[in-house]
Amino acid sequence: MSAGGTEGLHDKARGLDTMVPGDVLSLLSSGQQQAARSVDAARDAIASASLLAADAISRGGRLVYAGAGSSGLMAMADALELPGTYGIEREQIAILFAGGISNLSEMPGAPEDDVEQARIDAEAVVGAGDCVVVIS
Repeated sequence: MSAGGTEGLHDKARGLDTMVPGDVLSLLSSGQQQAARSVDAARDAIASASLLAADAISRGGRLVYAGAGSSGLMAMADALELPGTYGIEREQIAILFAGGISNLSEMPGAPEDDVEQARIDAEAVVGAGDCVVVIS
């Protein structure tokens, strides 16, 4: 786990390695259901955010995805789908992956805690009129 504290063990996951598969799946399923309920609760805010993203793109700005680790991989997958699925110009999509794209094969687990590097990366990529989507 990262020394910076961005990752931790869920209390109910203690002893996960000794649980029977059915109990592990119940725990995972419960977490997914909780995540879905969180989306329901944030529906209006997500809808407003989608309008901000669409507005940025229609005005010539970029959609900048940012993430780290597994979340960064999901951000990247989503970002890479946009041109082919929605016809958004590739130049209007940018990806900020903690530690850089070159870390994809290693994913060392500490770059997401480097606040100064995140600031430097964001300042180098994000411009006026861009919309930033952070996946966590």
